Amino acid sequence: MELKKSVALKATDPYNYACLARMFLEADDVKSAQAYLKQGLQAIPRDPELREMLGRLLLRRGELESARQEFELLLRHYPRLEKGFLGLGACLQELGDKQGALSQFEKARDIAPDSWMPLAHMASIHHEQGDLAKAIEHYSKSLELFPENPKVGANLAECAIRQGMVIRPFLALKQAISHARDYHYAHYLLARLYFKEELFSQAEEELLAS
Repeated sequence: MELKKSVALKATDPYNYACLARMFLEADDVKSAQAYLKQGLQAIPRDPELREMLGRLLLRRGELESARQEFELLLRHYPRLEKGFLGLGACLQELGDKQGALSQFEKARDIAPDSWMPLAHMASIHHEQGDLAKAIEHYSKSLELFPENPKVGANLAECAIRQGMVIRPFLALKQAISHARDYHYAHYLLARLYFKEELFSQAEEELLAS
């Protein structure tokens, strides 16, 4: 493989390791991806992309404490890196420390006020805690920054439906579907909304789409 040769020739170039890791992840070979990320970090210990990728991979595998350690190390080297706070917050959220996670997401927002991601993560915490009004507020702010995000739009709609709203979730779901027609969850939520309003033929159409 040419890229493997490239890594051998340019052992201190993080781009090579990141590319190889992505290729193995696309092939569902998580073990090899992890091995190349660790190899890259042995050669370039302070590379932020490799460290963040390794943290995300460990998080995906459910190795939460190991992932947490990677993100804490990332923030030790780069104390104003948005992705570091987002990753650490995601670990804490999975570990059940919702307030700790929210604190990390708030730090990410302070560092990157124009980024949609911290707001979406903050909304997810409020969503999980059942504070639907705050969740809707933060999902809405996130969508203002990235209107094309169907997942955030669907999550906003789900909260709004639970709040008894009709027009707001309808508009959010229509927008989500316009940007991602194959996003099944948005079709499912729209079907639920139609069914609630006794629009049964429209509900059936959306269920078929989902």
